Amino acid sequence: MLGMFGLSLQFPSLLILLFTSPICVAEHLAPFLPSHPAMPVRGEQSIDAVSAAPFGSASINLISWAYIKMLGGKGLVDSSKIALLNANYMASRLQGHYNLRYKNDNGRVAHELLIDLAEFDKSAGLKVTDFAKRLQDYGFHPPTCSWPISTCMLIEPTESETLEELDRYYLLDISSGRAD
Repeated sequence: MLGMFGLSLQFPSLLILLFTSPICVAEHLAPFLPSHPAMPVRGEQSIDAVSAAPFGSASINLISWAYIKMLGGKGLVDSSKIALLNANYMASRLQGHYNLRYKNDNGRVAHELLIDLAEFDKSAGLKVTDFAKRLQDYGFHPPTCSWPISTCMLIEPTESETLEELDRYYLLDISSGRAD
């Protein structure tokens, strides 16, 4: 597989980008693997198909491969650093306004940050989807909503976001959650 994608072993963690379905699981999870009409893999407690294609979308593999090849090793490292910097910049800006979940001992987040909006549901009846719709009103694609926690929004500022765009998002997030 490595030769087909032209990757060297110095980037083993990139392999996760190249596969769109589980390639191996612990033995105790095998009975729960999803099945598919085209390739039945019925376990004792198997669920129905989770995708139209048995192994996900083949275009995902091509997009990931092209992105990795386009950036090269140094570009991939640099873009990862910028994504981390952007996420931590957003986390530091939002910290006093929202409950941030899953920070490390130094108060840092990874490439994404999870803001908990439960307090707004309790105080004003505002749900995660209300925040998502407000972001759409201003031209932002809403982040992942209600996952991994039902009251949270998972924000992933990418390496391509400018400082101006991050600040615009921050100001909108603050105005959505607070009546100043």
